[in-house]
Amino acid sequence: TLSVSASLLHPPSNLNENATTSTATGHGKIRGKASLPGIVVYFIAIVLIALISIIVPSDKQYSASSQINRSIKLIDNKDYKGAQKILLKLNGQDPSNALVNQNLAATYIMAHDPDNALKYLGVAYKTLYSNENVLFNYGLAYYQQGNYAEALKCFEIAISLNPSMVNAHTYAGTMCYKLRRSEERFSR
Repeated sequence: TLSVSASLLHPPSNLNENATTSTATGHGKIRGKASLPGIVVYFIAIVLIALISIIVPSDKQYSASSQINRSIKLIDNKDYKGAQKILLKLNGQDPSNALVNQNLAATYIMAHDPDNALKYLGVAYKTLYSNENVLFNYGLAYYQQGNYAEALKCFEIAISLNPSMVNAHTYAGTMCYKLRRSEERFSR
């Protein structure tokens, strides 16, 4: 975190108390400790503080990012419950965070809990609607529910966004096979 020197927040004490300034009506004197250069320095410092607080991420943002990365490592190590614990805590702090929701949905897919996965994918989709991974995960959740037609739609959209997504092609083919088989059963 950047800190601004306290000396910028107060006008310097060594300025001439009788600094001269030019006004529209002529020259005048500003009396007292608050001289024009001091006020300008103070104003610039306030503007800089405001800009820094907008540009520089807070410790909370860094912490969330590191926690998301930690949860991804847990997912890679198949510790879905550990990842869920971290992600649920982050979700409680910021329920609209698309990355947290997307990763939380992935943990539920891996744990074969498609209903919870769809709940968190819905939030992630609001921001990441053109993200092939979100759509692929939607497809997996629908597949786990046995909703093969919806799963196929999601995999096809994921493929249209990223034609080289091999897993989406594989699952789309599997959905076509499952749909054909279910149609054959109903036609008998």
